[in-house]
Amino acid sequence: MKKQTAPTFRSFYLSLLSAGFLAAAGFFSSGPAGFPAAAAPAPPASTGTTQLITIQGGGAGLSNGDYVSDLSGLDTAHRYFIEVPPGLGRLTVEIFDADVGLGGTGEASAGRDRARNSTFNSSVRYTLVNPSGRSENTTFTTGDATAPAGADNAWLALLDSTGDSVQDNFSVAAYNANDGTLDWNADWLETNDDGSAATGNIRVTAGELQIGDDGGAVSTIEREADLTGFPDAFLSFNCRTAGVEPGDQMRVQISANGGGAWTTLETFTGTVAATTRSYDVSSFISTNTRVRFVEVTGYGTSDFFFVDNLRIKSSTIPPGHWQLSADMSSAVTTGDDINAFGLRAHDGTSGAGGTELNVYADSVYSIGVNPPVTGTVSRGYTLYPYITSGCSCGKNDFDFDVNNGNTGSLDLSSRTGGFTQSFDSTLLSGDNSWRRDAVSGWTNDNKAREYGIWTLDAVINSYLTLGTPNGNYASLYFSNYQAAANPPAGNPAANALRIYLPTDTGGVPLKPYLEQDMVHFSGPNPPVAGQTVRERVVVRLVNPTPHVITFSAGKTVTANVPGGGAVYGGNAQVGQGSVISQPTVGGTGNISWNPGTVAAGATTVLIYDVLATPAAAGQRVPLTATPASGSGTRAAFVDETGNPTQTRATATLGPLCELALTAGTAIPSSNCGTAVISPASLPAAVNGVAYSQAFSPSVQLYSGTLPNGLTLAGGTLSGIPTQPGVFSFVVGTPLNPGISPTGCATSGYYTLTVSSPTAANAAVGGRVATADGRGIPGAVVELTGANGERRLARTNSFGYFRFYGVAAGETYVVAVRHKTYAFDPRVLTVDDNISDLDFEAR
Repeated sequence: MKKQTAPTFRSFYLSLLSAGFLAAAGFFSSGPAGFPAAAAPAPPASTGTTQLITIQGGGAGLSNGDYVSDLSGLDTAHRYFIEVPPGLGRLTVEIFDADVGLGGTGEASAGRDRARNSTFNSSVRYTLVNPSGRSENTTFTTGDATAPAGADNAWLALLDSTGDSVQDNFSVAAYNANDGTLDWNADWLETNDDGSAATGNIRVTAGELQIGDDGGAVSTIEREADLTGFPDAFLSFNCRTAGVEPGDQMRVQISANGGGAWTTLETFTGTVAATTRSYDVSSFISTNTRVRFVEVTGYGTSDFFFVDNLRIKSSTIPPGHWQLSADMSSAVTTGDDINAFGLRAHDGTSGAGGTELNVYADSVYSIGVNPPVTGTVSRGYTLYPYITSGCSCGKNDFDFDVNNGNTGSLDLSSRTGGFTQSFDSTLLSGDNSWRRDAVSGWTNDNKAREYGIWTLDAVINSYLTLGTPNGNYASLYFSNYQAAANPPAGNPAANALRIYLPTDTGGVPLKPYLEQDMVHFSGPNPPVAGQTVRERVVVRLVNPTPHVITFSAGKTVTANVPGGGAVYGGNAQVGQGSVISQPTVGGTGNISWNPGTVAAGATTVLIYDVLATPAAAGQRVPLTATPASGSGTRAAFVDETGNPTQTRATATLGPLCELALTAGTAIPSSNCGTAVISPASLPAAVNGVAYSQAFSPSVQLYSGTLPNGLTLAGGTLSGIPTQPGVFSFVVGTPLNPGISPTGCATSGYYTLTVSSPTAANAAVGGRVATADGRGIPGAVVELTGANGERRLARTNSFGYFRFYGVAAGETYVVAVRHKTYAFDPRVLTVDDNISDLDFEAR
C-alpha cells in the first residue's frame, strides 16, 4: 500500500529540513504512538533545503546505514555527476551546508549535521573533476566543524566559472602558482638564467614577472598547460616595458607540442605602455600547450619586459559529465558524524530561470532522518531513477531497520504513470543488511515501453528504541537485470541505474529513451499454428531534452531478428538517417540504423517487418532478441552534453525487453494506447448487391485480398461484389514515418463473407401480356422447384406478378394459365433477383 506519511518533495537539489523546523512550522501533526506523525505536503517555499543527502564518517559503522563511506563497507566517496551541455557560458556548483557541524549541536535538531558523540569529529573532502578527468581548483575542498566559512545552513559556491583556465597572477615570488580553475602541467622554466623566481634577469617581483637579459645567450621563460577538453582557448596578459630602447624586441610564442615547434603571436618593439593583450590560441589546444617569452634583441641588464595576470582560458564551460565527489571514507576521516548537505548546479541563475543542468547520483544514494526530541518523524524524498533496459530492474536498499516497525516506504511510478510498484516497510531491508526486490510488469509481449525517467517517492521514518527516539539512515540504488547479488562491489556499482535529482523548479528531469512495439500487418489474428503472420515492428527513439543527441556509423540503433520461428520481412523505413545494414528477407540478424543528429524535442522511428510462423498452438515466438541474448534492441549515441571523447557521455539505451507473439493469443489493435477500429466486424455482402461500409478511423488496406468488385478508398469499403466466397484481410491507419512520424498505428483483422442471393432476399417477377403488349390481369403463374414444390401467384390489373423468398441456386419451371390465353412454360436458374421474367400470349 502506498504510504501517505510524508510529503512528496520536488526540487532540483537534494535537501533536508529538520523535523524540529517542520514541527515548529506546523507541518507535522500528532500520530499514533510508535508510528510517524502524518505530514502535510511540502509548502511552495521549501526550495533548496528540504531533502539533504545524509552521508557519514568512515568510522560510523555499517549498522548506521552508510555503506559507501564506512570502513567496513566500500570505504570510498559518494559520487554525483552534473551534465553540462555545449556552449554553457557559466557553471555554478553549490553545496548547501557544506560544513560538518559548523553550526554546533543545534544542527541536529534543525535537521542538518549530527554529532553522535556530543562533539563533531568528522570531515568531508569535496572534489570536482571536469570531463577531461582533471580536478578543478574549487573555492573550498574541506568541510568540518570550522569550515568553510559561511557554509552553515547556506548555499556556498564550490565552483563559479565562466570557463576553464590556467593562470598565474604572480602574486608571490614563485614559479609554481596556480590561480586558474586548473593547474599548470609544470612550473615556469627559464633558459639561460639562474632558474630562480626571486633572483636573476628573469624573476617575479612586486607582483609581476620581470623579463630581462644580460646581453649574452638569448633568455626565455615558458610554461606548459594541458588544455584537453577546452572548447576554445584564449591567451591573455597585462604587459609593459621599462628602460628599453626603440629597437629592443620581445616576442611571445605558442606551441602545441611541448615546445617542439613555436608560433609567434606578437613581437613587441621598443617601449610598450601598460596594456593588455589577448590571442585566440584555440588551434594550439593540446595536452602540452606551451607559452613562452623570448628576448629577440637589445634587452640589457636595465631593460625589462613585465607580464602580469597571464591566463589561458576557454570562453565556455567544457561540455560533458562533471563529477562531484563527497568523500568521508577512512582516507579522509575516521569520525562517525552525519553530514547532511544539498547540491545544485546552474548557469548562475538558480530556480526557474537559466539553463537546466541535470544532476544524478551514480550509484548509491544516502537518505536519512535525525531523531526528534520526542516521538518519531518522517522525511520524504522525490528522486528520479533512469530506467533504460531489460524486462525488469532491481530496487536495492540497505539498513532501513524494518525490524523496528514501520521505518519507511518506496513508491515507484513509470515515465507516464502507467505502471506503479510500491514497497511498504515490510519489503525493505533490516538492520545492517541489503535487500533486493524485482520491479517488473511495465512491458508485455506487444509493447516494450515506459523506459526513461521514473519517479521514486521515498519515505524514511525514525523510530523508538525502548522509548528513546532513534534516527534512521539508509542507502539505496537501482540495478538492471544483469546486476550481481548484493552487496555492491563499488560506487558506482556495476550494472546500476542512475538516480537523477529534481530540476531547478522541482520538476522531472528530461532524458532520451528508447522503446519498441508492434502492429499486426497480415495473417490471422490471433495467430494460428502453421500460418505465417507479418508483424510491423516500431523502434521509437525519443529525445525530449533541449539539446541534440548524435549518432554515427559506430554509434547506432540496433535491432535483431532472432530466428526460432521469426525471420526478417524487409520493408525497413526510418524517420531520419539511414539503415546501414539489414538481413536478407527471410533471414535473421541485426538491423542497424544511424539516425544522425536527433533534434531537441524530436521523436524518430525505425520500422521493419518480421514474419513469424508458430509451429504449434500456444507456442510463443520472440520477434526481437531478448536482453539476455546480448542482441536485444539497443542504442548508443553521444548524449546531450555533446562530448564525443568522454566515455560517460556516450549513452547506451537497452537492450529492451523482447517483443513476441503466441499462437492463439490476439495481438492488440493499437501499438500506442487502446484505440480500435470500428466496426469490430463486417456485415456480410451479397454477390451482385451494392455494398458500403465506412471504417473509423480512416484506414487503408495492409494485406490480404478484397472481393472482386470492392475497393477500399477514403476509409470506406464499397462497390458491387462479383465473387462469392470468404475473404480475409488486414486494414489499418497509415504506418510509415512520413505520415506517422511517431510510428503509432491501429490495425484490424477482418473476414468478409460474400454470399449468393438467399431465399430470404431473392425475388422472381415479371409481366404477363397479350401479343400487342396489354397486361393480362388474373392469370395464374405457377413456380415449380426441382423437388416438386409448387408456388402460385396471380397477376395484378396491369399483368405483373412476383414471387418472394425464392431459394437461390435452384432451377425452376414457370408456367402461366389463363381461361382465354395460352403460354409457353419457361425453365430458369435463380442466382439473384429477377424482375424481367415476361410471358407473351400465343
